[in-house]
Amino acid sequence: AVIALFVNEMQRLAKVPLLVADNFEGGAGYVLFSSTRLPLGMSIGATGDERNAYEAAKLTALEGRAIGVNVNFYPVADVQNNPQNPIINIRSFGEDPDRVSAFVRAYIRGAQENGQIATAKHFPGHGDVASDSHLEMPVLDVSPERLESVELPPFRAAVAEGVDAVMSAPARGTAPADLTITGDPACCTLWSLLGFPAVALPMGLAAHRMPLGPQLPSTPGGAASFCAVAAWVERRPPSFDLPEIVVGQ
Repeated sequence: AVIALFVNEMQRLAKVPLLVADNFEGGAGYVLFSSTRLPLGMSIGATGDERNAYEAAKLTALEGRAIGVNVNFYPVADVQNNPQNPIINIRSFGEDPDRVSAFVRAYIRGAQENGQIATAKHFPGHGDVASDSHLEMPVLDVSPERLESVELPPFRAAVAEGVDAVMSAPARGTAPADLTITGDPACCTLWSLLGFPAVALPMGLAAHRMPLGPQLPSTPGGAASFCAVAAWVERRPPSFDLPEIVVGQ
């Protein structure tokens, strides 16, 4: 209740609607003890029923919106195909690109049909690495053909479903063109490979100087975040408004 009251007061004071985000990978209870704790992606994927992803997203959206969180940094669209991966692992919906794609689409529908922005992560794929990206820079060492057949399909599915945000992986790739995944090349790749015109969220944006596009110089995290949000708002129809945040909604 305290968080909801605080966020609502911030929204009341703001001159423009605020985007309030959190990482509800396992439901709102993943972060807030008083909310519902849900299984992570691999458990949901193992059921074989995409409706479970939809319902998990719906419940998370309703509980999140009740406390004022209108952006969820989920679903994980990574294909978990490396058993040595210490950081994605059970957060992924599974090891099959088609199944991951289907569950990603269902989760996005469940979230965005219930008033919460979904974020597909970690573009262009964080499943086939063997180090923790919170501790060091992993390398996604795959060919362009492999990237197209395994890593990219869930992100294409997310874009086709109308996801409003994509978070890039804090990693380096060897394809295409020794892609530095976090920062400017990631955004270029989102545009060129997926035709994605909405918000690209480099992981750790606020902690680094990240360029967001070929026309933009490196900017401090706050300014870059503003540019990203401005691009998202510009993409929406003129009649679009952020759903009103009401305590207990």
